[in-house]
Amino acid sequence: MFLPGRFQIRRDIIFDVAHNPAGALTIAATLRALNPPTPRTALVAVLADKDWRGIIEALAPVVDRFLFTNAPSAPPERRWDPAEALAFARSRGFEAELQPDFGVAIERGEKASGTLIITGSFHTVGDAMLRLQVSPFAA
Repeated sequence: MFLPGRFQIRRDIIFDVAHNPAGALTIAATLRALNPPTPRTALVAVLADKDWRGIIEALAPVVDRFLFTNAPSAPPERRWDPAEALAFARSRGFEAELQPDFGVAIERGEKASGTLIITGSFHTVGDAMLRLQVSPFAA
């Protein structure tokens, strides 16, 4: 069954709208099963009211680094503080970077990764697909 924005693969990019730890655990399990190329970068942009700590913890065992940013379409009142996520990730010993500019974050993620996982929100995946001209309906 194909669900747009759920482990949707385009070349070396995986799009998944996981916005909670359960969704991130599903990504992690699928990455383990498929074993896509490394290094793996998780570009994460989450809404402030989500359990982003749980998402980071779930993805950490299967990615090599995190890249934190904000999705342009996220409502301003619901935007998370990616600097807080950066501090959290580094305090856990995870390699992490903050890139406030969404477009630059995608470019950096693509250049530094064998596989780029874009996740954290419908806003994140939708904005990335729009920027990269990927149809959510392309299987």
